[in-house]
Order: sequence, then C-alpha cells, then structure tokens
Amino acid sequence: MAWIPYLIALSLEGIHQWFGKNWITGLTILAWLFFFPNAPYILTDLLHLRSRAPIPIWYDMMVISSFAWTGLMLGLLSLYEIQLLLRRRFSVWLTWTIVGLCIAACGYGVYLGRYLRWNTWDVLANPLSLFKDILQTFTNPALSKGMLEISGVVTVFLLLAYLMTISLISKEDKQQP
Repeated sequence: MAWIPYLIALSLEGIHQWFGKNWITGLTILAWLFFFPNAPYILTDLLHLRSRAPIPIWYDMMVISSFAWTGLMLGLLSLYEIQLLLRRRFSVWLTWTIVGLCIAACGYGVYLGRYLRWNTWDVLANPLSLFKDILQTFTNPALSKGMLEISGVVTVFLLLAYLMTISLISKEDKQQP
C-alpha cells in the first residue's frame, strides 16, 4: 500500500501534461492524499511485537522495521514529489503550508486507521459512516483527547522525518555535477 501514493505522485506531472486540466490534477492529488497515510501506517505495527517461541523478538522487529522504513521512505518521497509539483505553481509559503497540512492529515489518517479501524477504500465504500466518525473525533471530548495525542505525535514525527529527508535530498542535489 505504501507504493500507491509514491506511484501516484510520480505520475502527477504526466497526468497534468496529458490531460492539461487542473481539476484532474486536483483529483489525483486528493487520491494521493487518501493513500498517503498508508505509507507510514506500518510503523504502528510495532505495537504487535511480542515474544513468541521459537521465533526471537529481534527477528520480528527486523522484519517489521524493514517494511516500516520502506513505507516511511516511500511516503516521504511521494510528499517530496507533490511539493515539487506544487512549487512550480505556487509560492514557497503556500507550498510549505500545503505540505504541513498534508503531514497533519496523514497523522490523522494513521489515527483513523489504527484506532478507529478505517481503511482508504472506505472513503468510497462507506463515506457516511466515515464522515460521522470523523465528526465525532472533533466534537466528542473523549475521542478528541486520544485523537489529538496520537495524531500530534505522528504528525511531529513525520514532519521531522520529512525535514531530515529533504535536507539529505538537497545535499545530494548540490553535490551532483
């Protein structure tokens, strides 16, 4: 699932050139945004680590971590592709604002998936119930507390990971002849 937002992001420039319609590009970015939380979501699977004989816990940790790392990197690289696309059309300030909102939406999406058990396809398959649950997380104080804590931690983690990733990318770009 982590490959989907990355592949969507890579195809955006071609989609925009092929169709030349901003609304198609906008819908494609919206589809990317719905799939974006799938990329870092696997980090939350570390919750399942348990000692279970005869398999050592370090083995499960390495397997989950390798998939989580791959998913995280694919998600961050997809966000970078989106940022590059937006930067060609909007100001730096607006582009960074949109990137920040995408990261916050991703943190919230991870919360929706892990704790409320919603999936990306529920946007189309069960939109009314999904919308009801989303509304409740913002209006019900009991749900809001957990939502703010979990979404906030994931958002800060993703923001720091993204800033580190793009700093490494920009250093690499400067070293190329």
